[in-house]
Amino acid sequence: MYRSLRYLAIIFVMAPAMVLARQATDRPSTPPAPTPPALPAPPCPESAVAIVQPRVHVAQPPVHFVRPGQPTVSVKYDAEKRKTFEKTYKVNSSDILNIENKYGRVHVNTWDKKEIKVKVDMIARAGSENRANDLLNRMQVDEAREGNTIYLKTVYEPGRNSGMSSSEINYTIYMPESNAITLKNTYGDVYLAALKGKADVTMKYGNLKCDRLANANNALKLTYGSGSCSYINGGTLQLAYFDLNAADARSLNGYSKYSDLTIGRLAEGITMEMKYGSFRVNNISNSIKNIKLASTYIPIMLNFADNTAFDFDVNVQYGDFKVNKDLVNITSMEKDYTSADYKGKFGNSSSKAAVSITSKYGDVRFTQ
Repeated sequence: MYRSLRYLAIIFVMAPAMVLARQATDRPSTPPAPTPPALPAPPCPESAVAIVQPRVHVAQPPVHFVRPGQPTVSVKYDAEKRKTFEKTYKVNSSDILNIENKYGRVHVNTWDKKEIKVKVDMIARAGSENRANDLLNRMQVDEAREGNTIYLKTVYEPGRNSGMSSSEINYTIYMPESNAITLKNTYGDVYLAALKGKADVTMKYGNLKCDRLANANNALKLTYGSGSCSYINGGTLQLAYFDLNAADARSLNGYSKYSDLTIGRLAEGITMEMKYGSFRVNNISNSIKNIKLASTYIPIMLNFADNTAFDFDVNVQYGDFKVNKDLVNITSMEKDYTSADYKGKFGNSSSKAAVSITSKYGDVRFTQ
C-alpha cells in the first residue's frame, strides 16, 4: 500500500513536466533569426577625394504637344472645326522664309520650283460646336513680305477659360533647297528636308529631324526635346535639356547644358562649352584641324580614325585622362592632388592639328 502511494506521488509531481515536454516537441521549430543588414561603408578619410557627379533627371516632353493646361490623357471631343491658310510666293535664291509658330508641327519640304508654298492647317476640338468655333476664330496667320523676306506668324491665344479643348496649327512648306529659312516653333515638332540655304531654327518643347544642312552658317537653338540630323556642314549649336545626334558634321561651335551631344563623324573641328550631360564623337577624321572643349560634369569620349595626328593639351580636374599609352607621346605632365595637365602628341605623323580640352568633374577618353 505504501509503495503504491509513493508511485502515485511521483507521477503527480512529474506530470506537469511531461506535459511541458510534450508541448515542446509538438511546437513548430522557431525560424532562424534574420541576417543583420550590412554595416554602411566607412566615411571617406580626410586624405581622400570623393568625386560625386550629380544625377540629373531631365524630363523629356512627348512627341505631340498640347497647349499649357490642356489634359495629356486621351480625350474624345464632341466637336472639331478646321480651317486652312494657303499661299504661294514667287522667289529668287536670295529670298528668306521666316516662320513663327506654336502649338503644332512645321514640315519643310523642298522642290525644283522657284516658289515657296505655305499651307497652314488650323484645328480646334472642344466639347461643343460653339466652343470649337470660338477657338478656331482665335487662330490667325499674319502674313507679310518686306524686301527679300516673307513673314508668316501664328497668332493664337486660347484663353484661360478654354476648358477641355485641343488645338493644332500645322505648317506644311514647299521651298527651293537653296533658299534660307528662319524658323521658330514652340510646343511642336520640326522636320527639315535637305537644304543648301542657311537654316536658323529656334525650337522649344519639340523634337527635330533634319536631313542634310549643307550651309556653313546654320544656327540651331534647341530647348527641351531631342533630335537627329543626317549632316550638318557648319554652324552654331545652342542646346539646353536637348539630346542631339548628328550622323555627320564638318565644323561646329556653341554650347550645351543638361544635354547629350553625339556626333557620328567629324571632319574638321568643333568648339564647345558644355555643362552636365555627355559628349561623344565616334569617328574623327584624320583631316581634323581643331578641337577645343571646355566641360563641367561631362564625360568626353573621342575616337580618332587611323593615321590621325595632332598635338594635345588636356587638363582634368577631379577626373582622369584615359588613353592607350601606345597611341601618344606625352611630353609634359603636371599633377597635383585634384588635377592633372597633359601635353603631348597623338599619332606618329606630323600635323598642325590641335586638341585642347579642359574638363571638370568628368573623364576624358581618347581611342582609335
